[in-house]
Amino acid sequence: MSTCRYVQTKNRIHVIQGRPVLSADLMVALVRRSPDCEFWQLVESTPERCTIKTKRRGDPEPTVMTWTMEDAARAKLTTKDNWRMHPAAMLRARCSAALARAMYPDLIMGLY
Repeated sequence: MSTCRYVQTKNRIHVIQGRPVLSADLMVALVRRSPDCEFWQLVESTPERCTIKTKRRGDPEPTVMTWTMEDAARAKLTTKDNWRMHPAAMLRARCSAALARAMYPDLIMGLY
């Protein structure tokens, strides 16, 4: 692995409460580069909702996931600065991570 790629990857892994956590961007990158992912498509991204669709090779139908500001409020996330200033980006990250964990847990190596 080149030094540049190592630094890029290292910056996308965070330790939260003593556990390694992959960034949503890194999860999506791992999924999209795999031949197991037929496609990964951003369907909708607004400050109110994000919908992403993916199809894993061998599955009969695509899987669609949506994250909304109501979901974020239930999770008590909307009072945080990043959520107030960048709601669409935060919804994309949550939706991407949830979909990657649900459909490609083997590709993200079981890391949260």
